[in-house]
Order: sequence, then structure tokens, then C-alpha cells
Amino acid sequence: MKGEMKTRTRHHAARTVLVPEAAAAGSGRFVALAGASLHHLVKVLRLEWGSAIRAVDGAGGLFEAELARENGRGGIRLGKLLHRDPKPTVAELWICLPKSSTMDWIVEKAVECGATAVVPVVSSRSVVRPDPKESEKYVGRWQKIMDEATEQSGRTWRALVRPPAAWPAIGEASGSGGGASFAFVSELRESEDAERLFGESWKKLQANGKAPMRILIGPEGGFSPDEREEMGKSGFEELSLGKTVLRVETAVVAALTLVRLSRALSTT
Repeated sequence: MKGEMKTRTRHHAARTVLVPEAAAAGSGRFVALAGASLHHLVKVLRLEWGSAIRAVDGAGGLFEAELARENGRGGIRLGKLLHRDPKPTVAELWICLPKSSTMDWIVEKAVECGATAVVPVVSSRSVVRPDPKESEKYVGRWQKIMDEATEQSGRTWRALVRPPAAWPAIGEASGSGGGASFAFVSELRESEDAERLFGESWKKLQANGKAPMRILIGPEGGFSPDEREEMGKSGFEELSLGKTVLRVETAVVAALTLVRLSRALSTT
């Protein structure tokens, strides 16, 4: 009828929430949420008690759940386990620290592109050099961003960020966890054979198959000659992303996408 407003019913997909505590709980159990997480669901998203959500436990499990209260505490009650994904093969991103706002973007995209862990490294040309006393603050900020990316991207395994490491730590990286270690070196773009080196880099990633992998990406100013020498001694193979000049955040997305594609096409 003219003048009447039609009411439309909106159907929203159940919100996915990362709740690491759910890994030790299981179906039917109540899990209390920390203040910030609960505030976001109730005050920001305006979900009501009893609202249906989905809970990711960070260890491969995806549950039906509902927002609930128990004994004066707010949290979720876990329902049926919908599925459990196998643990992903290690794909660590070792990233020489860029400026703070860029790092925020990098850790988010690293999760979306499949990294299982992010290790910030302080190299000789790193723009940011966190005070060790403030390391916990940085790690907390980055982990929060990564957890939100886990919820948004549909991943069920939680990716973790480690405290910033001094440059010598790369010597320990190559020998940890098996598999291979690769460093994407921007200086290789200056070679006359830059595109050929790019093709060879792809072949090296494919040859590693589905084995664990560590990827090292330098800062905006690249690696110093001494650092490149140390990388070679530590077992890192140098790879190229071609002759194009890339921002560090673009290099991260490109490198992790190549890793993901090489594994998808691998039969080993």
C-alpha cells in the first residue's frame, strides 16, 4: 500500500570468533571471554545473549556456539564441532622491521596469505628498532591484528608473532624445524638476468614441495653486503621476485603467494 514501508528481514552470517581457550574445552562447555573480546561482541557488534556465532579454537577446530552468560561471567557455549583442519606445514615469515604502520599491514596480510608464524628481525637497515622494554607492547598489538585476520580469513589455525629478534637470530632460523630457508633479495632485480632468476626462484620453491619453509624479506633499504654473506653461511638460498621495484609489503604478499601456490601444485 502506498505510504507504507516494507520491512525486510536481514539474514546475517554467524560471526566467527577466535577463542584459543576452546581448544581445551570441547563441545557443550562454557568458555569465558576476556573483557576486550566480550566488549567487541556485545557493545560493538551488538550481539544479544543467545546469539549464534562460530568459534575457532586456533588448533584447527571450528564449532557452532552461542553467546552466553554463566555464574555472572560472559562468554560462549560451544556446540557441535563442525570440522577440524589438519595442522598446516610450517611457513614462517621472517621480516626485517619496516615502519610501524607498514608492519601492521604486513602481519595482517601474512595471515591471509598463509603464514604460520611471523618473526620480526632487526637488521642494520631496519627503520624501526623497538626498545626491548616495549617489545611486549609491539607483540601484543601485532598478535591482535593477526587474530582479527584469522577470524576474517576463515583460518582455523592461529598464526603467532614472536618478539623482535636481533639479526644474529637468522643463524638459528635455517637449522630449525627442517625444510628450507629462502631469502628474497631485492638487489637481484639489478641483474641483467633478473627475470630468469625469478623463474629459477619459482623452481626452487617447487622443489621444496610441502616441506617446512622459512621466508626472509629485507627492509626498504635491502640487506647489507655483510648480511647477505651471513645469510649464505646460515643456509638461506637467495631468491628473486623479478626486476620490478616492490615495496616491502608487496614483496611479502608476492612471496607468500608463491609459497602457497608451489605447495598447491606439489605432489611431494
